[in-house]
Amino acid sequence: MLAIRLFLFSLAATALAACGPKLKDLPEASFAPVYAPADKTAATATIRGAYREKEGLVNDSISGAYVAMVDGERPSRNHATDPVPLTPGPHSLTMRYWAVRDSFHLAVPFRLDAKPGASYVVRLEEGNLNVENYLGVDPTYYLYIVDETTDEIVSPKMPHLPQRATEFYVEPAAPDIATIRGTIEHGLDAYSAYVLAIDGRYIHTEPDSIFFDDGRNYEGAVALTPGRHALAIGIRNSNLYNALPVLIDIEPGASYVLRFEHGVKKSGEDKWQTFTVWLENEKTAAIVVPKTDMPIMRLPF
Repeated sequence: MLAIRLFLFSLAATALAACGPKLKDLPEASFAPVYAPADKTAATATIRGAYREKEGLVNDSISGAYVAMVDGERPSRNHATDPVPLTPGPHSLTMRYWAVRDSFHLAVPFRLDAKPGASYVVRLEEGNLNVENYLGVDPTYYLYIVDETTDEIVSPKMPHLPQRATEFYVEPAAPDIATIRGTIEHGLDAYSAYVLAIDGRYIHTEPDSIFFDDGRNYEGAVALTPGRHALAIGIRNSNLYNALPVLIDIEPGASYVLRFEHGVKKSGEDKWQTFTVWLENEKTAAIVVPKTDMPIMRLPF
């Protein structure tokens, strides 16, 4: 069903691009910059992806996981297993994966408090097969981070879908708490920007349903304590699921809101359907997380 929706969405986006502005008249996309540690000499920790081969009755298969974004930026590398440098301290990351029975490779959020000199690796674990897998339901894929030196698991095992998690973020009940809320736009399609996870824990959602509705209140406010947090900003419409991981310093008693816009922009000689997201202080209108364009799809003309 999702594949059909993606096909229909691509047809509609192509039609809009063909009838829309010329390339020279489009605004320039501000995609996430290439990641580079602020202090390269202090970036003594690393994190890398990993893959594994699995023998099958007919064909062998390869699956694995890799680092997709670090603190709102895209790592530059030649291979998924190339180490990404990290400075010691907290980081907000998303990981992606590839697997034989899943072609969508969703972004999975994490918080990692990197230790000086540590080497980390992202691993993928496939849940047990059951009768649902043979009825077209994907198995659950779990991603997690391991310290390569000690072989210690240093993160929760995060399922690829929030609604399949068994442990969720627990909102605080304390003085001076702040809140972040999402927004949603209804129309021919429903677009939303929302809080996907905080500090490596998904915000609570309902279990799977046959309508692919996770029961989330996309406009709901989530409470946080003051201080530094790893925030995963979720963005979606009926065909798009993505996440922007950022580190944010939360002020006591502040109210934040996720804003977004979507449309067609250019990058070089290409047209892109984009989803632009940012975070602002609701009382002062100050932009806390700058506007970032997340690519939906490249348009053919």
